[in-house]
Amino acid sequence: MKNNAKKLAEQDESRLVASGIPYTIVRVGMLQNTPGGTQGFSFEKGSTEKGSLSKEDAAFICVEALGVIPPVGFTFEAANGEEKVSDWKECLTRLMEKSEQKLP
Repeated sequence: MKNNAKKLAEQDESRLVASGIPYTIVRVGMLQNTPGGTQGFSFEKGSTEKGSLSKEDAAFICVEALGVIPPVGFTFEAANGEEKVSDWKECLTRLMEKSEQKLP
């Protein structure tokens, strides 16, 4: 992401976090014009720095995230990787719980 776009995205995220509204932020790797549903995923911190994700997969993840409402806020990264996901609700709930454990 270019520096200006990244800075604007960070400002938008800060405003959203400060709003107190429950939110989910999905940070994705470089978006690709490739068919979705053909690769696995990586949700590891830093996976978006080097990874990529098809636009179809990014849209699919966003739709699936609508079904898992966080109590306050939830941010995660997604790129194509090795993990196959068959139950998105379980996967996103696990990621949410993992991110909550890291909070002070």
